[in-house]
Amino acid sequence: MGSSVNSIILILPENAEATLIIPVLGSLTQVQLNREFPLQAVVCGDGGESAQAFPGLDWRRVAGRGGRYKRMLALIRFLRDEYRRQPFKFVITLDTEAQHAAGFWRALFSPQAFNLRLWLATETLQKSFWQRLTRNRQTACNVFASVALAEAMGSSGNHDLLLDNPLILQGRGLEDAENIRCLHAALAALSQPTRQRNRLKPALDASHIRLTYITHYYLNQDRTETITALLEEYAVYDPELLDRIHFVVVDDASPLRINPPDLGLNLTWLRIREDIRWNQGGARNLGVTYAKSDNILLTDLDLHFPESTLRALVEAGPCGKNIYKFMEQDRASGQLRKGHPNTFFLSRARFMRFYGYDEEFTGNYGAEDFRFVKFQKSQGSRQKYFDKRHTYFVRTEIDRKRAYHSLQRDLSANTPVDSRKRFENEQFGHEYGHSRMFLDFTWDMICQQRRKNVPVPLEDRGWKRRWILRSLLPW
Repeated sequence: MGSSVNSIILILPENAEATLIIPVLGSLTQVQLNREFPLQAVVCGDGGESAQAFPGLDWRRVAGRGGRYKRMLALIRFLRDEYRRQPFKFVITLDTEAQHAAGFWRALFSPQAFNLRLWLATETLQKSFWQRLTRNRQTACNVFASVALAEAMGSSGNHDLLLDNPLILQGRGLEDAENIRCLHAALAALSQPTRQRNRLKPALDASHIRLTYITHYYLNQDRTETITALLEEYAVYDPELLDRIHFVVVDDASPLRINPPDLGLNLTWLRIREDIRWNQGGARNLGVTYAKSDNILLTDLDLHFPESTLRALVEAGPCGKNIYKFMEQDRASGQLRKGHPNTFFLSRARFMRFYGYDEEFTGNYGAEDFRFVKFQKSQGSRQKYFDKRHTYFVRTEIDRKRAYHSLQRDLSANTPVDSRKRFENEQFGHEYGHSRMFLDFTWDMICQQRRKNVPVPLEDRGWKRRWILRSLLPW
């Protein structure tokens, strides 16, 4: 058997006609080109003409004599033992007996493998819980060899027993090039969340991301190392930690252009087209929009988070209704002080639920961060400090005269705006006090980089059964 975990076990019926089996083997042999999906044929006999036509395949025989249930039990034991010996990804069956055996194997042992049934002829389906369990619930795809066969199955007295998860081959025969492409795409979609797609952008799965780090910048002086130096500091952190962090950097229409460095990070780099003064609220709204996790960290360019803090954030549970601030630590003395008022660790869903930062404040300095917190708290969000053992540092090395911005801070224009919004919220109640202005500009994606390693998730078989507990949570 091949060494790839994407290998296929094909279960052939005993005494099946070679004219029926050989096209199946021919198509799957073409699908497994380059050993991407190595194929192993399992048969309850010697394989006969089929084995002679494809001598290069790994042929195995399942010893199971007697009645139907004894043969099914033998197949279940074979799949159990073979998976323990060397895990495989797919089981393809051609008849109902083998499909049920594969379904019971998957229901009993919960392997990380997929069952596919290739339908070559019409059948009248039996109605029972066990039939539907193995035929639908435990079968990832019911593959019909042709459109005509799929239509015939729906008119064979099956009525409400029609098969779930259909995949209909559109070509003229099993070995047709279009059918080979369809089968290959199906196996890739089942086993490779991140993959190439025909004539489309690649599918990039990011479900392993546990934290999105969002920052933004506006640089209008002489040098640009302020943002690149920060990313370089993060790029030397533990690789296993960086695998689970997504960095989103928003260029707020800076006059100075920066080519995003390739530092081996999960990185999305965005650039706002319009030069809107003091558009940090809009920049953060844009960054959150592209976040790949629910737990997000919103921070400014002049703050640095040590590795221990980022690790604690990656390992933290869902933020839910909590909006966390951080204590600031002096690098030299180690003394703690109150943290930056616009640095938050919170839920992306909670952020979006209450419309993010109000972009009515953009164009002038200040108040958007204060009103963001007040509006969230008025909706029931809870502001608190994160574990005080996990802090951040101010980047004192930044040259604020040559590698920062020169915008003037003046609250005069936004003070009356903030006062009106406070009045609206207090007088009119729920969700008043926010203009709903959100992403009131255009932007470009400059680059999207991705680390090569994707962590393998830990198995949690009790997740589905705990749904009743999750339904009781207050968020």
